[in-house]
Amino acid sequence: MFIYPYEIDVKSLKTLKLHQVIVDSLDVAYYDDVYVDKMVKQYNSLVHIFYNQLVDNPKFKYKDAREKFDTLNNMDLMDSYLINAAYQDAKALYKRYNKGKRAKNPLGHKLIFGGKQLFKNRAKGLITKEEFIKKRLRPLTVIGEANKGGNGRFKIRSHRYIDFVKDGKVILTFRITDKRCGLLGKLKKLQDNHEIALTFKLERDYIYITYNSALLETKEYDVFSNRLMALDLNPGYIGVSILDIDLEDKCNIKSKFYFTIEWNEILKRHIDSKSSSDSETNKYYNNKRIHEIKEVNKLIFQLAVQYHCRFIVCEDLEFKYSKGRKMANLWNRELTIKSLQSRCDRSNIKLLKINPAYTSKLGNILCKHNVPDMCRSATEIGYRAYRGIEEGNFNLEGTDKHLYIHGLKEFKDFIIKSLEERGIKVKDETLKKIKKAKDIKKLNEIFNSYGFKYRVSMKECESNDTVYIYKTDKSFIKIHSYKIDNEELNYLVS
Repeated sequence: MFIYPYEIDVKSLKTLKLHQVIVDSLDVAYYDDVYVDKMVKQYNSLVHIFYNQLVDNPKFKYKDAREKFDTLNNMDLMDSYLINAAYQDAKALYKRYNKGKRAKNPLGHKLIFGGKQLFKNRAKGLITKEEFIKKRLRPLTVIGEANKGGNGRFKIRSHRYIDFVKDGKVILTFRITDKRCGLLGKLKKLQDNHEIALTFKLERDYIYITYNSALLETKEYDVFSNRLMALDLNPGYIGVSILDIDLEDKCNIKSKFYFTIEWNEILKRHIDSKSSSDSETNKYYNNKRIHEIKEVNKLIFQLAVQYHCRFIVCEDLEFKYSKGRKMANLWNRELTIKSLQSRCDRSNIKLLKINPAYTSKLGNILCKHNVPDMCRSATEIGYRAYRGIEEGNFNLEGTDKHLYIHGLKEFKDFIIKSLEERGIKVKDETLKKIKKAKDIKKLNEIFNSYGFKYRVSMKECESNDTVYIYKTDKSFIKIHSYKIDNEELNYLVS
């Protein structure tokens, strides 16, 4: 209903061939080309063995490959990740040479590693045995995974350096000697935001990187110049408001759509597990939580595209101290901001950040629609962005530090009405302070002193539609949409 997945066009896949030299390593033992040669040879041995096993038994699975590996000797540089890489390589070769017309050929499985011409040259004595063995080696291939930062073994450090990582440690560092290496800087940004899968192939002197070039292109989406998406980011919940600026009467902000994205369940399960930091349970929930956050990030941008938003707006939050485990360790708010920034940088949608002071209070009080707290706060966030755009106060980074205060009269009326409903007798002095207050800070102090309830929970608002964004029991992400009265579309901006 809300998802527009990005399909990968095979034509957009490109491969970059880069000359490399080893310049650094974790261990002196690795500081030469012998380690790379040895690793590539062991990898090739695994590919050959797994391919032959697939020829004998097409139902040969990865589990069987692990059992086979345990019987082999001299494979000290292969770990579970590279074993899987070798198995996937062998499986791809098997499908290529044992499907279609080749499958009808009884000799179709007789794959010659290195190619027929190389084999003929060796048979004729045109090349030595050492040259034959060297040239028939396949590059060590590790398929990319966006969720693992582009690749599980290779990481782009900068436009000049690529690291080979094992067990979280940098084993080898390759320096790229080609002049045309500026593209690595762009790929690094996507890698760091977990937005691109980078498949690496390693040889003695070269590294090959296969990537989706479409992700580097600037996409011009069909956007409405007066429409913005405002986000209220919270641990476990995100409020989304799609707002229009009335071009005829710019004092009006029209609310078009409201959504709440809920991913609180995975946070709750993680906290309730009470697992130690080094346990397998904690590792599972940590990986699952990060994965869910990344899926939420994709969903937010897809909603912005779907509803033709020109701007995406959020609060410019900075936490100077810990606010508890849920806030400090499990929220990963920066991951969302970086992901949105990266996607906006490659499109004509602009990410804006505004001053967050009092957004929750003012949003809940001034927004009259039957929508929950986070959507009301998002509406206030959208209003401030509109003011910043109108007054030209956003800097180059898309940040506006100004605090736009409005609705003071409504804030005062809310306090007085709440006191009356509670039957609290207030001193005339206090009433005078409330009525004369021209500073939001002083009014807020009075508001806080009485502990007024102002937030509207999700349970108090009837959702128009609630769906899991993925049809699987393993996904915890839900999106709620809310009806609004068409006769009361405008947000109070007096």
